[in-house]
Amino acid sequence: MDPSPDEVAGVVDLFGALTAAEIERAFTDIAARQGTSIDQNRLRDLIETAEAEYYLVRLEDGEPDRYVPGPAALPTLPEHGEDLPHMMDVEPVAIDRSTIGRAVEERLRADAASAVADEDIDRMTTLLDVAYEVDAWGVDTSEIRDRLSAAMG
Repeated sequence: MDPSPDEVAGVVDLFGALTAAEIERAFTDIAARQGTSIDQNRLRDLIETAEAEYYLVRLEDGEPDRYVPGPAALPTLPEHGEDLPHMMDVEPVAIDRSTIGRAVEERLRADAASAVADEDIDRMTTLLDVAYEVDAWGVDTSEIRDRLSAAMG
C-alpha cells in the first residue's frame, strides 16, 4: 500500500486529529483489510512530506503532537478507510479551522521568506495557494500574499 498525501489527510479528517502513531496504526489496519502491507518508514516519510507541503498541520497543543488536515489537502479516504472508526479506539475531535490557520500562519510566514530569498517561484506559487486557503479559515494572510505576489513579479 502506498497512500497519497490526500489519503493521509483523509484518514486524519475522519477523526478530526490523529497522532503520528495513530496514523501509522490506521494505515496498518487499512493495509491488512486490503490484504497488503505498508512500509512504516515510507509512511513516516510521507507524514513528514505531507506536513512540509501543508497537507497536514501539526498542532503542538499537548503530548503528543496531533496532526490535522492542512490547507493544501483534498482529504480522500483510501479503500477500506471508512471502516477505521470501527477498528480504532480513537474518539473524533472537532478543531476550529481558525485554530489550525493560526498554527499554519507562523510557519507559512517563514516558508514564504525562505522562498522569496531563494527566488523559488514554484514554492512561492504553492505558498500563495496555501495562504488563500488559510485566509478562508479566518486568518488574515494578506501581508504574506502581498510579499509573495510582489516577489513573483
